[in-house]
Amino acid sequence: MSNDEIKNNPSLSKLKKEAEQFRAFRKVWPILRPFAKMFGADTKTIDETLEKADELAKQVDEMTAIPDKFNDMFSDKGWILFDSMSLDVAKQAIEIAETDGIDTADEYLANYFSPDWVEQRMSWLKYIEGFRERFEIAQLALEDYKTGRYYASVLVTLSLIDGWVCELNIIDFQRHGFFSEKSQLVAWDSISAHPKGLAKLKEIFGKARMMTRSDEIRLPYRHGIVHGMDLGYNNKYVAAKCWATLFAVRDWVIKAARDELKPPELKPKIEKTLWESIESYQKVREQTEQLRQWQPRVVIIGQDIPTHGNTDEYPPNTPEQKMVEFLNYWERNNYGYMANCYAPMLEMKPVTVREEFEHRILVQYELLEIAEITSAVADAKVKVKLEKNDGEVDAILEFRIVCNTKDGDIAYIQTDETIWGITTWRSVE
Repeated sequence: MSNDEIKNNPSLSKLKKEAEQFRAFRKVWPILRPFAKMFGADTKTIDETLEKADELAKQVDEMTAIPDKFNDMFSDKGWILFDSMSLDVAKQAIEIAETDGIDTADEYLANYFSPDWVEQRMSWLKYIEGFRERFEIAQLALEDYKTGRYYASVLVTLSLIDGWVCELNIIDFQRHGFFSEKSQLVAWDSISAHPKGLAKLKEIFGKARMMTRSDEIRLPYRHGIVHGMDLGYNNKYVAAKCWATLFAVRDWVIKAARDELKPPELKPKIEKTLWESIESYQKVREQTEQLRQWQPRVVIIGQDIPTHGNTDEYPPNTPEQKMVEFLNYWERNNYGYMANCYAPMLEMKPVTVREEFEHRILVQYELLEIAEITSAVADAKVKVKLEKNDGEVDAILEFRIVCNTKDGDIAYIQTDETIWGITTWRSVE
C-alpha cells in the first residue's frame, strides 16, 4: 500500500463518489421527474432527498478530510484516529489546535481518553483474538490508570501493545512485536492501520533514547521508558496515549485475525442503481434522525417482561431477549448455542464458552434489571443460583450487550438488520 491519503481508502472514496452522484443527478432531475412520476416513482421523497444533495456532499467532504487532517496534526504528538474514536472529538481537537494551540488540544485529547473512556470500552478487547489471556493484566493496568498510578499503567500497556501485535504478526515464520523493525502495521482500507497511522506511531514511540532524562515527557518513548532512560513519564499524557494506541491496535488485530491485511481478490463490480443509491441515502437519513431522537427505554422487570421465561415472551430483537436466550442455553449447558449469543465481532467459540462456564452450572436465574446505556449498548443484571464444586451459591451478574451489524461490526442504532450480542460479564457482588 502506498503512503497515500486516508481519504483515498476504498470505503471513504466510495462515500465521496456516491455523494457526487447525488449532486450530478440533481442537475438532470427536473428533466427526468415527469417520466419518473409516470412510472410510479415516489417523486416527493426523491425531491426531499435531492434538496440535501449539496449539504450531503459538503458533509462527506468534511468527514473524509478529518482522518488525514487529524493524523497530520497530531501523530507527532502521539495521537492517531481509529475506528472507535469519535469523529466529533477529532474535529473538536482540530478546532482547538487551530484556535488555542496544539498543546491545549493535546490536553483535551488526554482528558478525553480518560479512565472512564477506557473502562466503558474494555469489553471490546476481551474476546478479540490474542487478548483474552491478556485481559486480566489489562484490568489491573486500568485500575492503576484510574488511581493515577500512571507509571504502572504505562509499563503494562506498552507491553500489551507489543505482545498483542507479536501474537498475530508472523513474518518469515517469526513473530514480531509492535516495536520490531520488521513489523507490518498496515492493513487494506483501514484508518488506524494506514501508513499515516500505527506505522507512524511505531516510528515515534520507538525512537532510540540513549541519554538519561528526568524532565517530563508527553510521548511514550518505549525504549527510553522500558530501559530506564526516560524517567519523566508518570503523567496522564503518556498513559492516555498508550491506552489510545492499544485500542488503535485492536483495529489492526481484527484485520489480521480475519486475514484482511491485504486487498481482497477483485470480484465483478455490481454498481448500485440510482434508485438504490437514493433509497440507501434515505435510510441513512432516517437512522440519523432516530439516533438524534433516541431515549433509553424504561423496562420494569416483572411488569413489562417476566423475570424468567422463554425467548418468545420477550420483545423481539431486544437486549433482554438475547439475555434470556443466553441464560436458557446456560441452564441446559448448551455451550455451542451460548457462543452464538455473543457479539459476532468476538467470533466466540464453544470451547471457550465451555472453559468459562463448565464449572458454573446454572440452577436458576432471575432477571433483575435492563438498563440501556446508549442506542446500541445495554446492561443486564441477573440474580443466579450456581452449582459449584463447593455447593450452591447465589450471585448477582452483570452482562454487557451490544448491537451489531450481521457482518460483525458495531452498530450505532438498532434496525431490522442488526442483532444484539453479549460482549462480557462480571460478578457485581
